[in-house]
Amino acid sequence: LLASLATFAAFLVAQNTDGLSLEQERTTATLVLASSAIIVLARVARPLQPWKVLLIGLMATFLALTTVFDPLRDYFEIVDPPRGTMVMAIAVIAATAVLMQPVWVLGDRAVAWGERKLAARKRSPS
Repeated sequence: LLASLATFAAFLVAQNTDGLSLEQERTTATLVLASSAIIVLARVARPLQPWKVLLIGLMATFLALTTVFDPLRDYFEIVDPPRGTMVMAIAVIAATAVLMQPVWVLGDRAVAWGERKLAARKRSPS
């Protein structure tokens, strides 16, 4: 949910920025979504072990390569957004990283609440 909201927010900002092409808007959204996915991977991978750190590092490296290596840029249709748009995208990615922990805690609490409700429903006579 957080990754999709971050992606949508970045796309909306890019879409309402004068002078950006559709390809630049999509690139901004793609980079935010891919970065958010790596943040989620890092959270899901806990407790961290060497192979998990390697996996996270490889995913981040691959994302970085898609922004600089022309065959990958062409395949994923990555184009360079203006500097201001990239600064905004980085801010959205940073906010996603900061919000990940409280959102994760809220999600855990919501799941626990649902599980308690289901358990109570199973115990009560119909």
